[in-house]
Amino acid sequence: MLNNRYIHITLLLLLLPPLWGELAPNFFRGLGRGVVAQTLYIVKGGPDTGKFSGGVFMGLNAKINYGANQQNVLLDAKPGLLEASWKDITGLTQTGSILTKTASDGWGNAGAASSSTLDTLQNGWIQYKVDNLSNTLAFGLSASNVDAHYNSINYAVMVNAGQLSVYNNGQLKGSFGVVTVNDSIRIARIGNILFYTKNKVVFFNQAVNAKLPLMADVALYTQGGAVEIKSSFAKPCDANLNVIATPASQTICSGQTATIIASGSTNYMWSTGASNNSIYVSPETTTTYTVTGISNGCTNVAIATVTVNPTPTANAGLDQIVCSNNASVALNGAVVFATGGVWSTSGSGVFSPDTNTLDAYYNPSIDDIMAGTVTLTLTITGNGSCSAGSDEMVISFTSPSPFGLLASGAINSNDSVFVVGDVGAIGGVSSYIRVSGNILQNNNIEIQQALLNILADKNCFSSLGGVN
Repeated sequence: MLNNRYIHITLLLLLLPPLWGELAPNFFRGLGRGVVAQTLYIVKGGPDTGKFSGGVFMGLNAKINYGANQQNVLLDAKPGLLEASWKDITGLTQTGSILTKTASDGWGNAGAASSSTLDTLQNGWIQYKVDNLSNTLAFGLSASNVDAHYNSINYAVMVNAGQLSVYNNGQLKGSFGVVTVNDSIRIARIGNILFYTKNKVVFFNQAVNAKLPLMADVALYTQGGAVEIKSSFAKPCDANLNVIATPASQTICSGQTATIIASGSTNYMWSTGASNNSIYVSPETTTTYTVTGISNGCTNVAIATVTVNPTPTANAGLDQIVCSNNASVALNGAVVFATGGVWSTSGSGVFSPDTNTLDAYYNPSIDDIMAGTVTLTLTITGNGSCSAGSDEMVISFTSPSPFGLLASGAINSNDSVFVVGDVGAIGGVSSYIRVSGNILQNNNIEIQQALLNILADKNCFSSLGGVN
């Protein structure tokens, strides 16, 4: 009993005597190699190559269609898979098998290439189904992914405002009318010929090196535009994909940088838009990051949280001017976002009860007083991994001075009272004091007492003289 395959091809060749001279050598060569369950493809009158010479053996259950005015070729009966394993993703985000452009309008800033390839001497195809006429993009086959521009795609189809064009490395090969939503555009390599079809109707073909491995290559122009590519060589989903983000949790201080590394996949897409396996982030507040691993059509998501602690600060208090005959100086230190602080001095005095008490007293030494000033520093402790911030305050020492009052006649409220003696050095006390309000009557003793009260605030006087 004859094999139906041979009957099918033999009857076809008998019906097409003009092609017998072209078909016979390749037909018998194919049989001699023991080709099993394959069918011969014939395309005549291609717009680029003219008459296609020779037969090309293709996939199981394919059909031969020949017509003088129409070249209609079913290039592969297998359904193919949506390509979801992309690499070199630039200016795009990937959701499953869909690539969406996030970069601004323009060529060269958004593209990707498939991780899977159409191998040497392998027949196969890629296909794009038009879903939006306002989306300008190019897709095709390339031997390598040079960049994200359409002019680096070796064999490309461009869909631009509903117009269909073919480019080789950016060079226009021809324009082929319009497309509409749901049109299927396919590029197929069969032997050493590339066939370009729209809805299975060939509109262009050209020669290609059958030994060259090719990958799917896309470039997008329109921001927000999306593309989804189906191919015969896309690999099936990797159900065992398990993406891990390391570390899953870490704590940094404000202004510091955290590193997160993803593993377990071949391609990654981070919530930051990065597509490397690692990212470096400096969040201002606690932030959770997600990374999507993409491998052979499968996706898996991992998360990592970076906790941000505010920067600790220290406050040593205001600078002080004190009398040198004071035994100690009260301090009023404070810290924020830290558990404590420690005092230190540029001099040789001591802190009471200790250096770790924020509201301690500082007892200056004779050397501190003789120097005239001493600087105290409050440094943060209990700050974790954050830098140990600090703050300074200066204590200035002044000597006590005797003084007297100089007045002429009766002194009334709001009069100026002049102080005799070296009181200009007393912090905040000028060489005269205006006595105001109703505290004073025409009584010099009350004026003296008022001045005594004022100077007592400074704790820096030795005696109160009489009134002249």
